[in-house]
Amino acid sequence: MSEVEFILKKADEYWLGVKSVLQTVSDMRADFNQNFYCAESWQNPIPDLKIYDWALSVRSNLISFVTSRVLQLMDIKNLHVDMEEISALLNDEVGENNFDAKTLFEILKEKYLDNAEEIAFSQILDKARRCVNDRVYDDEIEGWRPVKPEEIVKNSTLILHRYADEYYPQAFIDDFSAVEKLIRIIAGKETAIKAKIPFTSTVLFKEMVFDRNIWGKHQGNLSTYPIMSVTVHKNGKVKVRLTSSTIAKKVAEKLLEG
Repeated sequence: MSEVEFILKKADEYWLGVKSVLQTVSDMRADFNQNFYCAESWQNPIPDLKIYDWALSVRSNLISFVTSRVLQLMDIKNLHVDMEEISALLNDEVGENNFDAKTLFEILKEKYLDNAEEIAFSQILDKARRCVNDRVYDDEIEGWRPVKPEEIVKNSTLILHRYADEYYPQAFIDDFSAVEKLIRIIAGKETAIKAKIPFTSTVLFKEMVFDRNIWGKHQGNLSTYPIMSVTVHKNGKVKVRLTSSTIAKKVAEKLLEG
């Protein structure tokens, strides 16, 4: 039995336990009503409302647990699963008051796992695009036009745009992490589902969050390549110097593609 199969088996066992509890409560309430049929309904000492709320909470937790553990066991790190969508699909298959781990796994497989690399890359790209302006006002045409890739690249430096809040730099860090993942993917260092963020998680996080050093140049090291440095300006400009102008151009093209 594989680790994934073990998780599915245990999740179904836990749900059977939940159903057993529900049945026990139902039987106790029925027994009370039979033996004390003259009592008002509110006099039944065995409430059912909270126990059903508890069961639905366990169901929701099982869905989240199975999903996260399956992704972990398959070594998929950069894939966001829409839990509302997955729950709704499971409802369609087994009913909103029921649970089946194998059915859940098949839904995850069809919607996400079979195309995990493609979906993860798309999600990373969407988030990375928060750090670039895709339109600019052109005085010559007296109107707005799409930004050209060559306008956000100077030699080996990407020129992005993302305001950093000195009181809450984590929002900037979260978005820039997607840029770093995109850079590492395009540079061929990692795949989308496994892309790491050595620059963001070490240099930026330490200097921005712990040292409160928001503005200015943040220097990388050998472990952060192809990012050599990131310079954050108060006006929202973010300069990302890379080891190669070729990588910078490819990243710019992908950010502005479509």
